Amino acid sequence: MPREGIPSDSLRVMTYNIHSCMGVDSKIRPERIARVINHFDPDLVAVQEVDCHRRRTGGHDQAQLIADHLRMSHVFEAMLEDRNERYGIAIFSRYPLEVMKSGFLTKAVPARFQEARGAIWVKLEREGRGAVHFVNTHFGLGKKERVEQLKVLAGDTWLGAIPTDEPVILCGDFNAGPKSRIFRMLTGLRDAQLMLEGHKPQATFFSSNPVLRLDHVFISKQFTVKTVDVPMTPTARVASDHLPLCVELEIAPHGTEN
Repeated sequence: MPREGIPSDSLRVMTYNIHSCMGVDSKIRPERIARVINHFDPDLVAVQEVDCHRRRTGGHDQAQLIADHLRMSHVFEAMLEDRNERYGIAIFSRYPLEVMKSGFLTKAVPARFQEARGAIWVKLEREGRGAVHFVNTHFGLGKKERVEQLKVLAGDTWLGAIPTDEPVILCGDFNAGPKSRIFRMLTGLRDAQLMLEGHKPQATFFSSNPVLRLDHVFISKQFTVKTVDVPMTPTARVASDHLPLCVELEIAPHGTEN
């Protein structure tokens, strides 16, 4: 059901690298991450660096704990598995989701200290409003691996499989800024922070003194941007080493292009 006072064509989305729920104070607090997320009251949340049953973070299923706090459904995809311990990315949603694809973009290359990287693609159906495709990803630290990851993600089995007339939101921690090669390669989607008139793009990393814009929301032509926010509350500054990027979107009337 739409939230009271929120237009039914509005979607609030967030991307947030939660750093295994370990704050800059070295305390592991999934409930603190949930409070940061809940402050924005989002419809869809993409999170990266999520632990599941890992001894280093108390053995908890962090995605489940956060979903319970938010009272949202969720999808988790592991990028690393070691016996019962897992580590990966997740999506939380206020609406029912259909998982379209979930898995690796590139495999781990231990000799190069490269982790496996992947994505989750879900389709959101809102009654009478049509489909919205939502993709969460977390790119690698190396320039070459990020290029390879984008090539796969933009290919025929991921973004290229989405009909051009259906709305798409791509977000995540890309470990790259707006002057990077992957930004130049990413065509057909627009940087949400650049689509709001009068808005100066805000950095998300490092949380206590943000100077780098590594976390991004990209949108298809069907969307207009209503608000952009990078919360700088005391809790957000300490809960993770990244700040969340929050964007309120409106689906443009059918046939409208911006």
